Amino acid sequence: MKFIIYTSALIGLFIIITLAYYFYFINLQDIARSALALVGTFFGATFAFRLNQSKESFQLHLKRRESLNRAIFILIRQYNAVHHLKNEFSAFSKPIEKAFKLRAVTPPPYQDLYHNFENIEFILESKNPHIIFDLSIEQERFHQIMAAINFRNEFFIKEVMPAAANADLDGKLLSARELQEKLGDRIYYGAIQGVEEAEKILILGNESLPKMLKSLRDFAKEQYPKHSFINYEIPA
Repeated sequence: MKFIIYTSALIGLFIIITLAYYFYFINLQDIARSALALVGTFFGATFAFRLNQSKESFQLHLKRRESLNRAIFILIRQYNAVHHLKNEFSAFSKPIEKAFKLRAVTPPPYQDLYHNFENIEFILESKNPHIIFDLSIEQERFHQIMAAINFRNEFFIKEVMPAAANADLDGKLLSARELQEKLGDRIYYGAIQGVEEAEKILILGNESLPKMLKSLRDFAKEQYPKHSFINYEIPA
């Protein structure tokens, strides 16, 4: 905008000088001095415009690189949380063992593990706009996982543990049928269903988050090949 204003002003001055010479208000020497002043002003304005434009471009791409790195870091933290929970579930082979032996530890709230989509909406203007859509799906899945884990744990603490205490089951080895009879169908099947639903979405997140992480990092490197982005080796 400033460049257009400067250019328009220079054109206006040129017209005025031309008219002044035509009507003998100024001579060639005055025109030469005026022309040099105009040229100097024009190049000065152009240089200032280019410099300002360069600074704005640098700040824009700096912000974009930082936003991409932050999104990658959030994905890494989400995956670490999911992978740790998945390993806890995998420690037990049978659904009944997972339902009644898996400890009920409430995970952290992870309130900071939210992507700021306003800062990365420039991805929509790239040739891979689907990345931001995929990222939104992964974010929703992560918080669904945490909600499923919290639901299972809350049910275990508020329902299963009191029922087990009332039935005097602490430390006793019972068959599935005996456990069902002691706890009742609602508690028994509710505990099993809770871990099955939580594990189902855990497995999905454990598989999809590394793919999303790779996809986003590849995109970042493609956009800024000379810039370093967080690298992370997916554990076996």
